[in-house]
Amino acid sequence: MREPSSYSNLLRHPQWQKKRLRIMERDGFKCGECGSETKTLNVHHDYYKAGAFPWEYPDEALKTLCQECHEKLHTPKPDYAPIDKTKPSQNELWLIKILICGEDAIPTVLTHLNPDWITNDLVRCAILVRICKNDSGQYPSAGDILGKLPNDTHKPTVARYMTDIPHGIKNVDKTVLDLLTKLRNQSIDREIDRLKQRIGDPNLSEVERFEIPDKFAELRKIQKSPITPL
Repeated sequence: MREPSSYSNLLRHPQWQKKRLRIMERDGFKCGECGSETKTLNVHHDYYKAGAFPWEYPDEALKTLCQECHEKLHTPKPDYAPIDKTKPSQNELWLIKILICGEDAIPTVLTHLNPDWITNDLVRCAILVRICKNDSGQYPSAGDILGKLPNDTHKPTVARYMTDIPHGIKNVDKTVLDLLTKLRNQSIDREIDRLKQRIGDPNLSEVERFEIPDKFAELRKIQKSPITPL
């Protein structure tokens, strides 16, 4: 019998991340509704089956949508705080460089990283390719990562992200956990900003208005806690 798990945790599972990447590759890394290639992409389930894991659906039941189009198919949500996605953050750059440096960091990233913490789509793609073994049971090289990118125009940019690779890091696990903690906390800050915008909505229900302060407190508590495996 399957152990219960929250749906958000299932979406972080390596099997879903691998299938999610495959669906995005199939769809050319663009939204199936508006055609955007620059917005954050999600993989949408056309339907749900009781007891089925997210990765157990057939490929034809899944499609790539940008976050905006995906949200339109579900409960409408306010816009997130604006993020400059033209370049990755320093923490994102440092993480991909460490991953390219060697395989020591991969187990920690695989068990602790929520891909949604990565705001730069190209870096997120590169990281997900790097931490998922190929059909030969090997972790992809830098060259393999470039080969998985949506189009050739992105290759010079990502290749530049992967230069100046660090060597001789004494405590890889601690360094990576510190990076992931910073990325998690930055993601929480963005969610808090979104909630602040939400609480100012005159159409907000009394129930939601009552729940938001509790969400603030919960998010702040998570920020102060050590990062744990997902």
